[in-house]
Amino acid sequence: ISSDEGVTWKGVATGGQSIGLEDILGGREGLGLGITDHVWSENLAIDDYDNLYFAYVRDGVHLMVSRDGGRSWRHAGVVTPPAIAHSIVVSVTARGKGEVALSYYATSDEGDAFGARGMNWRAWMTYGPNALAAEPKFRSAPTSPASAPTMGADMYGCCTTEQTFLEY
Repeated sequence: ISSDEGVTWKGVATGGQSIGLEDILGGREGLGLGITDHVWSENLAIDDYDNLYFAYVRDGVHLMVSRDGGRSWRHAGVVTPPAIAHSIVVSVTARGKGEVALSYYATSDEGDAFGARGMNWRAWMTYGPNALAAEPKFRSAPTSPASAPTMGADMYGCCTTEQTFLEY
């Protein structure tokens, strides 16, 4: 939080817990995926009424909401479909009052111990008309067909092609 236009900052925890070193060392998540998510994600958005939205990855994509400038946070929910095993590179945007959209890559494949090979990644979008509701509803859909994944199983999930960035 900054009250002087970014000259100084105070850190505030959202209460959410994204993929961390303990997950990688414990074998619950691959190194490639952990690094990729933290490097490429654009996790923070603000709507027209100064509500904040923070998205992070851990067993799917989670969304946190703050209505007081980031001083306190509420877990709005997991926005990915239940069949999703891994997600990376989440971005969130917001408009109006509580309307959010998220984009990310996701797969239902388990992959290898490194957390990259053997996964067919597809780009996904999730929309929520009111993330500020007590029980917000989210709709998700892949933006590519299952027959043409954005990143095929022979490609590491931590790497990308021009097509990946174009679709993203």
